[in-house]
Amino acid sequence: MPTDDYEQLKRWCGYRAALSWGRPDPDDQVEIAGNLVAYRRYLRELVEAKVEDRADDLTSDLLAIHDEDPERLTLAEIASILFSLSFAGHETTTGLIGNTVRRLLEEPARWDALVAEPALIPAAVQETLRYDPSVPVWRRVTTRPATLAGIDLPEGTKVLLWLAATGRDPSVFPDPDRFDLHRTNADKHLAFGAGLHYCLGASLGKLEARLAVEELIHRFPTSGWSTARSSPSTPTSPSAAPRHCGYAAVQTPPHEGPIHRDCPRPHTPDDHPDLCYRHLRYRHRRVHRRSAAIDRGRAGHVVAAGQLVTSLGWPTRSARRCS
Repeated sequence: MPTDDYEQLKRWCGYRAALSWGRPDPDDQVEIAGNLVAYRRYLRELVEAKVEDRADDLTSDLLAIHDEDPERLTLAEIASILFSLSFAGHETTTGLIGNTVRRLLEEPARWDALVAEPALIPAAVQETLRYDPSVPVWRRVTTRPATLAGIDLPEGTKVLLWLAATGRDPSVFPDPDRFDLHRTNADKHLAFGAGLHYCLGASLGKLEARLAVEELIHRFPTSGWSTARSSPSTPTSPSAAPRHCGYAAVQTPPHEGPIHRDCPRPHTPDDHPDLCYRHLRYRHRRVHRRSAAIDRGRAGHVVAAGQLVTSLGWPTRSARRCS
């Protein structure tokens, strides 16, 4: 997808999450439905455009299959695949990044441990997936009669799989309610599913989370971080799933000089209140139910799960360079 469309895609995915898992009121439902129609139309038009303009991307690869046998994979089915992957390919990962940062900041010793030993970062990501997965529940329909924990489930039964509960199973994870950076079997979680339904992007999602945390501890190695959350055990997203840190108030430690490595100019909140989009320290960020709104601030900042990658300075259409 064109990079210029990423921001719009993110908004559409927020509507999709609210419709699938949230509790929107009737007026919001109408707004959500209209945006999902636009989302679907955009993907159909993208596929149609790619028919004449191939590139080294997934859509073009799927179209190559269509060329061999149009009935094997139709254009409508390609658009449907993109509808699934364009959501799953980033929404849960931004949730994982937000959840990981949140859990590390709850106890300053955890952050300090990663600064002292960055090799622990992959373990921190795995432990977050066990302790606080992005998708705590998922829906399934039984394809045949089954018995689960003494309960008979006829064929066609609708079930809600509480994946997060498996990460707190004491028969698998000793002291399961403790976040442990040194847990040796944290990777036994089911946050990515299992078997035929194992997440296609599991390795990529873990890699992205690892890189995000690596960048944050590089920029903020001191233990001056602090968070303000009312209840650490309460999901912060407005829906049952995906579960992610919608926002967390964070006070960053004092910092002198450039905030990011490619900016030559030092900043203070007094001499330059309108910093470039990439800066973390003087921004307030909050993910709202309908869209992500960015408000300027000086005292600290709010790290929003859906905006964290942008905050770290990776390419985005609306990023501005410092002058």
